[in-house]
Amino acid sequence: MKGRFIISPAGYRLSDTLRFLIICHKIVPGRERYVKWPFDFNSDGDIYPEKWLMGHVAKA
Repeated sequence: MKGRFIISPAGYRLSDTLRFLIICHKIVPGRERYVKWPFDFNSDGDIYPEKWLMGHVAKA
């Protein structure tokens, strides 16, 4: 599945990389980002300015 991007399910916290990819590539519309990932995006769909960087996603 090379080159295919799969979005994390709603309700999960996103890695820094995923947050920036979602915004830069306009994968999900602004206000819908907040509905799906309220921990990562504010009600306008922007990354919270006070959000601490999370680093790499832990793999199980």
